[in-house]
Amino acid sequence: MAIDQPAENGQPAAESQMAAGFSRAKDNQQQASQQRGNMNQQQQSAAPAGFSFRSLGRLGNAPMGRNPAAEVLTKLEKALDEVYKSANAAFEIKLIPLDMNNNPAIARSALIVALFDKNNLDLGVSYHTLILAGSGEPFPPKYENINGQNVEIQRVDGDVWDDKFREVAADAVARTFSGARLIDAEAEVVPRTFDVSDEQLVYQLAANALFAANHELNRMRTDFRDLNLAGAARDSNLTARVQFNHDQLVDPVGEPIRTDVMIDLIATAIQTGQGANADARATKVSQVGGFLDLVWDPVAPQANPYAQWGQPTQQQQFNQLYITHFVMTHLETLELMTVPAQLFALVQALTLRDGNAWARGFAPRPYAAGIDMHDIGAIGIEANPEGDARGFGARIDTKTDSFTTQGTLHKLLQAFVRPGLLLSIDVPECGPSTWSNSVFAAAAEGSAKANEFIIEAAQTLTNGNFLKHYTNGSGRVAFDNNNRIHLGWYVDSQGRKRDIRDIDYLAVANLVGEKDPTVIKDWSDTFVNLQISPAQRLAKRKNIIQNLVGDATFTGFARRATLDGAFMEALAKGCVDAGLVLRAQYPFGDVAGQERATAQFANGLLMAPGATGLFAAGFGGQANQNAGWRTGFSSRW
Repeated sequence: MAIDQPAENGQPAAESQMAAGFSRAKDNQQQASQQRGNMNQQQQSAAPAGFSFRSLGRLGNAPMGRNPAAEVLTKLEKALDEVYKSANAAFEIKLIPLDMNNNPAIARSALIVALFDKNNLDLGVSYHTLILAGSGEPFPPKYENINGQNVEIQRVDGDVWDDKFREVAADAVARTFSGARLIDAEAEVVPRTFDVSDEQLVYQLAANALFAANHELNRMRTDFRDLNLAGAARDSNLTARVQFNHDQLVDPVGEPIRTDVMIDLIATAIQTGQGANADARATKVSQVGGFLDLVWDPVAPQANPYAQWGQPTQQQQFNQLYITHFVMTHLETLELMTVPAQLFALVQALTLRDGNAWARGFAPRPYAAGIDMHDIGAIGIEANPEGDARGFGARIDTKTDSFTTQGTLHKLLQAFVRPGLLLSIDVPECGPSTWSNSVFAAAAEGSAKANEFIIEAAQTLTNGNFLKHYTNGSGRVAFDNNNRIHLGWYVDSQGRKRDIRDIDYLAVANLVGEKDPTVIKDWSDTFVNLQISPAQRLAKRKNIIQNLVGDATFTGFARRATLDGAFMEALAKGCVDAGLVLRAQYPFGDVAGQERATAQFANGLLMAPGATGLFAAGFGGQANQNAGWRTGFSSRW
């Protein structure tokens, strides 16, 4: 503390800094008092100033927020800043906070991760926006009268990422980097359950935000070369390894992702005689994860050749009622996440189609306790092989020793499931993978720009061979059903946090089908009955989920982009022409072999059974590689 000293010549000493500060504060206080007196006189005759009950704090000037959630922005900024200290010194990373308390145009606070290359300033500044769910209270639902019904319209944190929020974010970056070219690298929601003290989780979030920004920055480089299979060195064997009954993943913000089926693309060195360690080194190139679902779409009845599904003495008529649907929830090329690279990952999904390998995904699995939500035997309820007059049958017992994967399962699927495979991608509306996959959702919504971008990417990947085979397609890469898919989680009987997408057709049939079979139809209709408005279908589906799992937590939505079968066929053949050969490796042998809405959209998109020529025969080892209702989600495209 400074101490006043006597001045020379008996004059008083100069004021200390503290004393001067108090003196200035006193003068300011007197001035403010006089100003308030003048304002009070004016306000007696003037109209009161406008304000909102949603932002009363703006009438005052508090030194800190009363709500602990007000600290979430500062905490995350500090945590990310610590991680970025070890980033590549050739890049400048700038964190730009957007506090909703200081900006009435946005309904959530955000932290912008901006990136520029110090040695290539002309590329511009790329930025990824982190929207902080914990910076505000959860949004209450709205209710609208639709077709005479009061329908709940659920609102989530990702809904705030609209054109206005994009504008606010762009303005903030522009003020920080005056005159620079701005490159929007999408946004993602950081959930209110995000643990800032979890160093690994913070690192994953920091890395994902940086990858998103850098991906867009790289595309601006004049010397950038995207993935073209014709340029691949012939030094690696590529194997697509398929796993069933895979555990779920956790995304970069800590949310669970359902991945019952996981396909890893592994590159191993071709044996060169330079040492076993060099030859055995494996690199994971890409991953595709998801789950198998059943879609209701019956075909004309046919005679059932398998008496075990009916009365032994009676030849009954049976429908093939379902289409197999592989929903990809995780699509990632680990080192390069451009659109050609994502398309390269997509072709891995075709391992499920060749040889009807998807059938293994419905094989009975060990289940210790409770109800097996994904027991294929539940299709017996709607298939009704016994011909019960009520229109619904009983579940088929798949837990007996006589029910075998290569025998009984094949017969069951052949009797009731149509050949072929439907492929879709779930793209979060404002999540960790939006920046890499939003182009597919935009194309599914009808964006000509996104559709053209994907086709050009397919041409790049296949060295110009894609369009040689894409002669009978619709011209559309993907389609949607005006559907939003709920994202979120629930807690299972073992206390584990699970992806809400565990609830699918088989889950509904197993959990409630025997008690109330009509719920199965209701669930199916929420996806395929286009005569019902999207909002009504979504509200009905949410209600069914809550009734089945109890206290579900809904965090956002995804768009389900269903890929055109002709597009995937042409993509696979183009890859073959460009010199790509993959080996598929499975943990098993081949498993070859009332009025309601139907999935009519699927007929033109279904990939018929057959082989693309993409995969070499065999199960392992190595082989030489020889060759109306939108949320602004697609505004980037």
